[in-house]
Amino acid sequence: MKIIGIVGILNMFPEEQDRFWIGLREAFAQTHPDAPFILERQFYVPWQKKRIQQYTDLLLEKYDTGEELLLIGHSMGGLIALTLAQRLTQSTICATVTIGSPFKPALLRRFLDVPEPPHDTHLLCCYGIFDPLVPFVCARHPSASTLALWSDHFIWFFLNKKPANTIAQEVARRFTCRS
Repeated sequence: MKIIGIVGILNMFPEEQDRFWIGLREAFAQTHPDAPFILERQFYVPWQKKRIQQYTDLLLEKYDTGEELLLIGHSMGGLIALTLAQRLTQSTICATVTIGSPFKPALLRRFLDVPEPPHDTHLLCCYGIFDPLVPFVCARHPSASTLALWSDHFIWFFLNKKPANTIAQEVARRFTCRS
């Protein structure tokens, strides 16, 4: 299995993104020690629908190889992860995890062509209870399991390892992923 992290639009600040993802990388190394953690990043802004679709196509080419994947997306990266999970034909998805992703139908139609996932999709939506950018009512997908985190959208992942550890432990508890 491979763990693929998909960065959101804050990729314009790579040092901060690395600080956000390091806790997740360490937490998943504890719960899935044999799974490589690959971080994918591409600069885009939300209104660049064509660029986002090209990025999703690139990820599809790269990872639709017949392996088992665990997709983790932060913010807009979560929408890309969900789109990727639904378009893969050869690879198997153990789970898709979104962190602070904006799941409002208007956003989905405007930025990405994300179909509604079936109710049996292995989807875990994590949201910060103090998130000012994507409030919990927007970060909860109707077909998904949800996980409330004691965090905001970004900064608390720098300050505390608990949100990342909670996500990794919940994925290990809820989903069967070969590591």
